[in-house]
Amino acid sequence: MNFYAHTHPDHPHDGSKWEPLFTPYGSDPDTLCQREHCGKCRKLLSHHGHLNKVAFWTAQFAAGMFPSGPACEAAYPWGYLTGLWHDLGKFAPEWQTYLASKADPHSQTT
Repeated sequence: MNFYAHTHPDHPHDGSKWEPLFTPYGSDPDTLCQREHCGKCRKLLSHHGHLNKVAFWTAQFAAGMFPSGPACEAAYPWGYLTGLWHDLGKFAPEWQTYLASKADPHSQTT
């Protein structure tokens, strides 16, 4: 099953232009997230995982609040984790059903 974070009513209902919720980590930079070295996160590419991009930028922001040193080094992973977990509820089947119903103008929810 594919999980999505956001959509827009003008995009196809099949999810082909929806933003995926998460991109797995791995060594292939063409298809997988590279964590703190991820160019797709840095560029905010729409076909790359929403949680990955938020984690990437939240970590940068958190670390940037401190001068170099232990506090900065500690803030980075906490920021990253915060970004990963911020939309945890979007993995719920209820959210995915709701999202699909908003993207499909012919769908009716009760």
